[in-house]
Amino acid sequence: MIEHRLRVTIVPADDSRFVQRLQDACAAIVAGQIELDSRVAADWLQFGLRAGGFPNAVVEYERTADDILAARATWIVRRDGPTH
Repeated sequence: MIEHRLRVTIVPADDSRFVQRLQDACAAIVAGQIELDSRVAADWLQFGLRAGGFPNAVVEYERTADDILAARATWIVRRDGPTH
């Protein structure tokens, strides 16, 4: 479901409802022909998670120089908002 060019960390990973909503939102993003490894996709995912019942969800998007060369990105998806 999630492309190999994308590394995803889900916090918490054991919330099956949250993980399912994330997968559904990713499918909608792909259906909209948005590349999953883009900043735009991360923003849409955050919007989709919040609209889907997780109002504090955040998606942190990371892309280092090495990631750019390898054509990949990293998302850290947190159900309960950012950590401080």
